[in-house]
Amino acid sequence: MYALAGSRRISHIAFFLAIMMVMSLLIPPASGRAEDEAPLPARQGEYLGRGLVAVLVDNGVFLSWRYLITDPDKIAFNVYKNGMKVNAEPITTTNYLDTTGFDSSQYQISAVIDGKEVMQPDYVSVWHKPYLSIPLDKPADGRTKEGETYSYIASDASVGDLDGDGEYEIVFLWNPTNAKDNSQAGYTGNVLIDAIKLDGTRLWRIDLGVNIRAGAHYTQLMVYDLDGDGKAEVVVKTADGTVDGTGQVIGDATKDYRNSSGYILSGPEYLTVFDGATGRALTTVPYEPERGDVSSWGDSYGNRVDRFLAAIAYLDGVRPSVIMSRGYYTRTVLVAYDYRDGELAKRWTFDTNVVGSQYEGQGNHNLSVLDVDGDGKDEIMFGALAIDDDGTLLYSTGLGHGDAMHAGKLDPNRPGYQVVSVHENSRAAYGLEMRDAATGEILWGEFTGKDTGRGMAADIDPNYPGYESWGSGITDGQMVPYTKVYAANGQAIYEMDEAPRSTNFAIWWDGDLGRELFDHIWDNETARGIPVIYKWDHVNKKLVEIFRAEGTLTNNHTKGNPALQADILGDWREELLLRNEDSTEYRLYTTTIPTTYRIPTLMQDPVYRLGIAWQNVAYNQPPHTGFYLGYEATEFPKAKLDLTVSEVQPQEVYRFDFGTNIAQGATGVQNQAYSEAAGYGFVNNSGIAVSENHVTLPSDTRFAVDLPNADYRVTIRLGHESQATNAGVKSEYVQKLAVRDVSAGETLEYTYDIALVDGQLEFDFTGSAIHLQEIVIERYPARTPGHVITIYMAGDSTMQSYAEINAPQEGWGQRFGEYFAPGVVVKNFAIGGRSSKSFLVDGRLDAVLREIRPGDFFFISFGHNDASVGIPERYASPADYKMYLARYVNGARQRGATPVLLTPVGRRDYNAITQQFNVSFPEYVQAMKEVAQELNVDLIDLSAISIAHYNAVGVAATEKIFLYANPGEYPRYPNGVSDNTHFSSYGAKVIAGLVANAVKEMGLAISPYVIDPDYEEPEPEPTNELFEEDFEGDQSQAQYAMVNATGIAGQMSGTVVEKDGSMVLQVGGSGAGHRSKVFRIFDAVNGDIVKVNFDWHSGNVAAFPSEGHITLMDANENMILTLYTTSGTNTPVGYFVGYYPADYGSGNTAIPEGGVTTSILKNQWVNVDVTINFVEKKLDLTLTPKANPDAAVTITDLPMSAGTAYANNVRAIRFLGTRKGGGGTLAWTTWIDNVRIEGMKLAPQAGDQTALLALIDQARALDLSGYTPESVAVLNRALAAAEAIVGTDATQAEIDHAYNMLNVAINSLTTVPREPVTEYRFDFGSGDAAAGYIPVDAKHAYVEGNGYGFADTSLTVDENREIGDALKEDFVRVNGTSFLVEMEPGDYRVTLTIGDSQESTNVGVVIEQMQKLPVTTIASGQYQDFVYDIALIDGVFNFEFSGNAPKINALKIEKLPERAPGDKPVIYLASDSTVANYAEVYRPQAGWGERLGDYFDLTQISIDNRAVGGLSSKTFLTLGYLNDLLLDIRPGDYLFMQWSHNDSTPVRPERYVTPEQFKDYLMLYINGARQRGATPILVTPVNRRDFTGDVLNRSFPEYVQAMKEVAQESGTLLIDLNQASWEYFQQLGPEGTKSIFLWVGTTEDNTHLQMNGAIKVAEMVARLVKELNIPLSALVTLEDEEPELPPGVWAEAALSGPSTAYLGQDVALSVGVTRVEQSFNVADVILHYNPAILEFATIDGEDGLTLLADSAFASKRDNVHVLAAAIRPDEGLIRIILVASGDGVDDEGDLFALLGKIRSDATAGELTVALTKFEASYEGEEGSVDISGASHTIAVSEEPPQPPVTDKSALLEAISLAQSKLEHAVEGTKLGEYRVGSKAELQAAVASATAVYDDAWSTQAQIDAATAALQAAIQQFDAKFITLVEGQTSITIRDLSILAKYFGITSSHPDWSKVEAADLFDEGVIDIRVLAAVAKMILAEW
Repeated sequence: MYALAGSRRISHIAFFLAIMMVMSLLIPPASGRAEDEAPLPARQGEYLGRGLVAVLVDNGVFLSWRYLITDPDKIAFNVYKNGMKVNAEPITTTNYLDTTGFDSSQYQISAVIDGKEVMQPDYVSVWHKPYLSIPLDKPADGRTKEGETYSYIASDASVGDLDGDGEYEIVFLWNPTNAKDNSQAGYTGNVLIDAIKLDGTRLWRIDLGVNIRAGAHYTQLMVYDLDGDGKAEVVVKTADGTVDGTGQVIGDATKDYRNSSGYILSGPEYLTVFDGATGRALTTVPYEPERGDVSSWGDSYGNRVDRFLAAIAYLDGVRPSVIMSRGYYTRTVLVAYDYRDGELAKRWTFDTNVVGSQYEGQGNHNLSVLDVDGDGKDEIMFGALAIDDDGTLLYSTGLGHGDAMHAGKLDPNRPGYQVVSVHENSRAAYGLEMRDAATGEILWGEFTGKDTGRGMAADIDPNYPGYESWGSGITDGQMVPYTKVYAANGQAIYEMDEAPRSTNFAIWWDGDLGRELFDHIWDNETARGIPVIYKWDHVNKKLVEIFRAEGTLTNNHTKGNPALQADILGDWREELLLRNEDSTEYRLYTTTIPTTYRIPTLMQDPVYRLGIAWQNVAYNQPPHTGFYLGYEATEFPKAKLDLTVSEVQPQEVYRFDFGTNIAQGATGVQNQAYSEAAGYGFVNNSGIAVSENHVTLPSDTRFAVDLPNADYRVTIRLGHESQATNAGVKSEYVQKLAVRDVSAGETLEYTYDIALVDGQLEFDFTGSAIHLQEIVIERYPARTPGHVITIYMAGDSTMQSYAEINAPQEGWGQRFGEYFAPGVVVKNFAIGGRSSKSFLVDGRLDAVLREIRPGDFFFISFGHNDASVGIPERYASPADYKMYLARYVNGARQRGATPVLLTPVGRRDYNAITQQFNVSFPEYVQAMKEVAQELNVDLIDLSAISIAHYNAVGVAATEKIFLYANPGEYPRYPNGVSDNTHFSSYGAKVIAGLVANAVKEMGLAISPYVIDPDYEEPEPEPTNELFEEDFEGDQSQAQYAMVNATGIAGQMSGTVVEKDGSMVLQVGGSGAGHRSKVFRIFDAVNGDIVKVNFDWHSGNVAAFPSEGHITLMDANENMILTLYTTSGTNTPVGYFVGYYPADYGSGNTAIPEGGVTTSILKNQWVNVDVTINFVEKKLDLTLTPKANPDAAVTITDLPMSAGTAYANNVRAIRFLGTRKGGGGTLAWTTWIDNVRIEGMKLAPQAGDQTALLALIDQARALDLSGYTPESVAVLNRALAAAEAIVGTDATQAEIDHAYNMLNVAINSLTTVPREPVTEYRFDFGSGDAAAGYIPVDAKHAYVEGNGYGFADTSLTVDENREIGDALKEDFVRVNGTSFLVEMEPGDYRVTLTIGDSQESTNVGVVIEQMQKLPVTTIASGQYQDFVYDIALIDGVFNFEFSGNAPKINALKIEKLPERAPGDKPVIYLASDSTVANYAEVYRPQAGWGERLGDYFDLTQISIDNRAVGGLSSKTFLTLGYLNDLLLDIRPGDYLFMQWSHNDSTPVRPERYVTPEQFKDYLMLYINGARQRGATPILVTPVNRRDFTGDVLNRSFPEYVQAMKEVAQESGTLLIDLNQASWEYFQQLGPEGTKSIFLWVGTTEDNTHLQMNGAIKVAEMVARLVKELNIPLSALVTLEDEEPELPPGVWAEAALSGPSTAYLGQDVALSVGVTRVEQSFNVADVILHYNPAILEFATIDGEDGLTLLADSAFASKRDNVHVLAAAIRPDEGLIRIILVASGDGVDDEGDLFALLGKIRSDATAGELTVALTKFEASYEGEEGSVDISGASHTIAVSEEPPQPPVTDKSALLEAISLAQSKLEHAVEGTKLGEYRVGSKAELQAAVASATAVYDDAWSTQAQIDAATAALQAAIQQFDAKFITLVEGQTSITIRDLSILAKYFGITSSHPDWSKVEAADLFDEGVIDIRVLAAVAKMILAEW
């Protein structure tokens, strides 16, 4: 804090002075006016809007807005974000921090005045940067007549409302870089003046021509509304050749009056008034003061003659005049002009030649204007002169010329105004002085004896009333203090050397009333200043930088001023307008520091506003206010202004007065039904209650009014004289008023604007107590065309604008405006996550239509989110999509704008087969084309042109268009990003350019404006795949990075050092564990063959047994080749091919089996040369010692890891120092140099088809007449497959498999019909089969119908170890394919025998989509049997093998006995989290399945709830839950299936199924149950709490429909829980359903149920079962009706509280009701308690009563109010009288709470409290509430309970495991990654578990439940590991087998979705690279 508030003791004198100070604020500046004089007239002032601004800050969005002089003192405000109010209570300041805001939010505010809330028209988007970027149309460089070149800088600026819209435009000077001071000779470029809007739209440009010289003293720019029409004019000195904003020339364009020195000392001079809106010259007069004799101004060469100043002043006190001046060093002349009726008329002239030469030389390089004598008319402070309003001399101090002056209310303790000036004359009596502005009396001063060129007056120290002042000089651009610092009263408060080193500008920036100092960091060599703001630390007497505008520059050399400083936007603090470094944009900065002060906008203070007008003049000075604004200020007066233009007033169309008492002139409405004849009425008028002054509406009532399509202002008045109101309203789909509570006796008057499109304005009312009094509808006049054409854009995240923090992501709409010349501006309303539906519902379309003008364009592009079936708020069917688009089109046309439809831009969805990109969202593309045709709308087929561009540039180049980034490249994406939907910055430009080019060819009004912004194309990808690095030169430019290795915690360091005379990369590390680092190049080197060459110095590895490994890796971190060195002396280096886990085990090496050693010794430079052939899966290795090349070692044809799916590239070298646990400390340093990696592509080769053709001929020649039809069908299938590849370029592997299929089919021909098989025994391999086993070799291919075989025999190999064991000696290697077996559906036991006598086996097995055997290593010489029970449904076993070395020796499949019915039937529940059981730790969450048993006779049936949270119909199957269920289910049982919640989530691919796939999965459940004699019952999903207003949206409609179709098609029973729950939840409404769903504390969960909801939904299910009329229905025990309450009893009372308490503890007792059968609004309640144990706070009442203190009770409902609360403490009785407003108490729940305390002196024991009376009444009727059950007992102990003794070790272990998984897991969409969002879910589970662990009071049951829950979350997390086989938690050969099955398919294949996750290289094809990379993943697990 800078102000030491409260740190000073206030004396009596100081107190008196403070009172006087406050009084002085109320005293006019001068005392000459008599009290009985008439009040001063109001001055002309400009109308202003709210100036709302929203800025993205670190903790949300900061908003501020104007407080206007027309606002009442008691005004308050509400802030609305995206149509929803965000503040809880009205805001009395004018700024707000929305901590929930985002860069995509849009804001509006409302004003609340006397209970009326009026929405303000400002509707703003968030500034993504700390400033508003205002693009400038920078003029082209020029050349002087002497050939000197110059460019332009955006110089000083002013603001004015040029078009009368209540917001400021900017008018500014373009000064050439060769601008001159008057003392400097030389030619200058022309001075230009631009007018722009805040979005950069240029309104016009004026060229002042060659006869106006450029420099600070020549052109003084006045921008002000001179004629009172509400639009500002521009006044400036002109000359022959000046060109106005319309191209018209002033004077003679041929004249050039410049002399040889560049001065203009002859020729006419003019003064011109320009129209602010168009730049057109309105009137031009000869400029006075005229030049005359040049030498009469002080010199003859042209310096002092052209010293100009200008100002605006209210010389008559009412209307503004223009002041133009010439000269101040000697002769001084001022001329005042009035601009009236389109003409400039001279008012007066002040000339020192007339007044007296003694007044010469008194002017400054600036001036100020203010009414110093209190007569309402302005005077001009002209340096040391003061000129009265009539042009006469007021006074002169005679102190002479100066460079700086500050005039305003500087001293709050003096009457009137003060002026602080500095003076240039070293002989002046004062270098710094303060004078009385009215009299000229010098109040205080300091003689300096120097040219005191700078001075500042600003309140910077709160210890001293008024402004502090000090003077300085400038040396080499740095401030040098020349004076002490003075308080306003003249007291010297700081010595000279303590003065702030800043005298350029002062600014109100932070939240206090003091002023900050604006300055710059000046570089004298470059003559550039970086703007900064300082806060003066008055305690430590130093400047503290609080703001710096990097990337911008100050103006006017060392003067260091902004282009403009003014209160342009937002609250009363000032904005900064600064130019960026190349003047291509202005940046408008606004403060984001909150303030508690509410001050009228400074721009409506007359002195300040005139200060903004003169700020740009000569030596710019900061503006000051006409009232005191400083630390001591307490009042902020509103000026008396007559605003020239007010808000556009709409015309009243309807005033509906509701009720029987109709106001005069209003249209009376009671409950009239809508009719076309009347044109208004209620669409449904049932249930409307009519009263005298209002009508009461039921919720969901619609009032409709027929109106012409236009923009309207609506005012709604709600309220009831004696009842509370609860109501909201929606119009045109948009929730305009959220449901709001209004107290009884009060009214809410709410105003909003709405754009009507469909000819009927609808008011949809929702709420529980809707009391409608009045609706007023007013129509706005049609808007006129704007100054420029605006293109409005509506779309989604592909179009929207993004903040820089999201780099490199941009939307194409963000760049679209750059493709248009001035005259067209783009306003991008696009926002992410929106569809044509949700953009409308959010009110964004309404915002566009209320702003768009005739002649504008509306670009509309949706589709990406409309297709989101699983997100109801976005989803629009193609038919609905067309309907919504028509609304956009019609709305634009009705307002004179041109709509343009753009089909959705294409995604990066490449089809490797067609070699083309797929069309994205084809149904929506077609639907939009139909709309364009039907409505005759211009259409840009962005889908087609974007995809055509992708095809043209190729799939690789499109990565630059889309959102792709390397890890660490952008802060937003530390792990990199691969996004095929959204665009990079370059891509946004590309798409914007495509659209712009399309516009150019369309012949639209905007087509001629399309330009080429000349963007640079990104660097093309190198045609040669080559990387080279010798570690010489600048390493900051290197194309590699040293990164940490995946999965290895210990790190090494990598640095470039000098070694052996060269710069090399040194990598080293030490420690008690593995250490690693990765040398990773930015872009992998790809190729079928990749050659790697580098020099390696292995170094020494310390501490046995330790090793150093360097490994070549591909882009997916698959290990290709490892070189290693070991500890010890003169040990050789070795190598190992493929994946290995660096694990010593019980040995002394981390390399499997020790690797292969070479003869090359370690610790020397060795050249490593590796040729990697990814096609043949072989590599060649040569190691050559640099010191002895003859000792080179070459190893060729090394087989690579067969099971690894390599990426066919090399990207990294991993350095790994390994240490065996328990060994010594690892220490290893190694070096590499001269790295070269080169890739080559090989031409594809087709296989030999000779043998296949011969076999085809053999098959065709067979006589098939004697064979069974089934076996012939098998042959025909195999023959068709073989014939399909004949003549193609099929690979040899494809040909061989086709051959094997056909060969097996031929051998399968049989004459014996096939019988059902209940058991199979297979012996795999080429050897003899074991007894009783069927031999199966690697070539036994599967053909549908032949019983069994391998899916792809090109991936299988026979092996035979010949060890004498027929079953185990031989096996088949299964490298990524499946073994299929056809058997009847049923339950089977499967036994797999796996092992090898010579090698270890690494294998995983997926059976029926379930990961049954995770990848496991079986040691060499060992065999294992793996036994699983499998419920087969579809009749074909699918055994998918994965792993590094998958093998199968034998397989046995035995059918299990069929199960008999159980003792009683069981209902099995298969579902998700809405049904599941929950442990207590998760309460109050519950699933309806855990309460279903409450409604069945459990002696006759049981419930087995198998539901699991987070699962879909797909994952319930793949994770094995359905299998386990089917293995248990028996004949007579039931299977209830509720799915959809997770099936419909496209963002979770592991769960997601399309509606068609959903039907397939449901059939598996149905068939599985029926096959086992059980009854399947489909249950549609319980509806979510998803309201739009008060209307409940239906959840998952496509999936509900799909389930109903399955039920109908398959004859399956169905329970329509979706419909039943929707009806019930709709009845409860948005508030009522909160008690159903998990709305608890801060949790707002609209999907999951709390216990109350679970009970209700379970009851619904039971009722629906009862309605099925099946045997199960008879077991429902649902009680249809509860017993009625006795007569006169209206409800049952409830009393609740804590179960335990201790002495001295606070307790709360809640009193409520249940079973409310009659509502009541008054109650009388008595409670009895034991006063020896419990006590309550009391107060004394009247008549001897003792009352409960307010702190002792609290209402639990908004409409329940405790009127009286008495207590008899001695008797232990409390009596409460309460009243309930509105509808009274009509539902169950708590009413009020009593807040007491256990007495400290009480005796431990039991405390029982009970109600002894509960009487109720309603409208005079008497009733009672049953209190028989209303008692509660609390166990009271002496001491607080101690935490229980528990064991948390298992919980800690689970937390550690989860955290470890989180640390190493990577999210994404590819194999080996985890689904996006899975880490967050596990992290949430860890957080919950940690909370239990950290809670000392957690019981063992809670700990156990938390442990179980976290373990379940870990299981679910593991389940989100991405594989191709659901249920697997690692990559296995099952994945490879699937890939093998689909080998060669591309993204256009119908089964592509099954393998899309394996498209590791985003090439849209499953090729050998993919298989190799997947195999490498398998090895990684090993």
